[in-house]
Amino acid sequence: MNSFFQKAWLITNFSPDTIVTGYQTIKENDLIIAVDGGYRKCMELNLTPQLLIGDLDSIEPALLAEIPSSCQRIVYPREKDETDTQLALQYCIKENIPEVIICNGLTGRFDHSLALIQNLLQAHQNGIKAMIVSQTQIITILDETNIMEYPVNTILSLISLSERTEFVSSRGLAYPLDNVTLYNWQSKGISNTISEPTQYIKLSSGTVLAVITPVLF
Repeated sequence: MNSFFQKAWLITNFSPDTIVTGYQTIKENDLIIAVDGGYRKCMELNLTPQLLIGDLDSIEPALLAEIPSSCQRIVYPREKDETDTQLALQYCIKENIPEVIICNGLTGRFDHSLALIQNLLQAHQNGIKAMIVSQTQIITILDETNIMEYPVNTILSLISLSERTEFVSSRGLAYPLDNVTLYNWQSKGISNTISEPTQYIKLSSGTVLAVITPVLF
């Protein structure tokens, strides 16, 4: 497996049939990683993973026997501290892949959904741009300076993951963030709305989660 991929797609067991950004945006030179039972989902979506990572407890023996040798396997024991998605992310960190898309409908266990947010934090701490993409939403951690292009009327909710997040300024939002502070115990940042085709957000401190719900994409 070479380390020249610029983007990795983590297809999980809970990847939805459609994602808001579209599976058609996967490019030929992107890395597709089947996360354990996500291999079955890859087959349903007609995607060809180059790599399978996990303890393989969610794949039927018959399907496991059909996996071609062209799909590299990294198998872990079932008794482990990390989730399979975290193991896949750690592979991407090791291989210096700068962008990771985690496909997950967020319809499974709530604790696993929270663990995906922890995965985003780990990626952020290692300088990787990661996002969770579901059927209707995009979830990511903002950088210090952010220039985005989401459609007007898209809902943007911001949740401070640190004790406090301080914003310097913003443009293109219905409710400006100029000199605004969000705390991790308040819901003040929920349901802002994008008002211009290009958006700009600058932070001075803190770590903030962005939940983006486009009306159309």
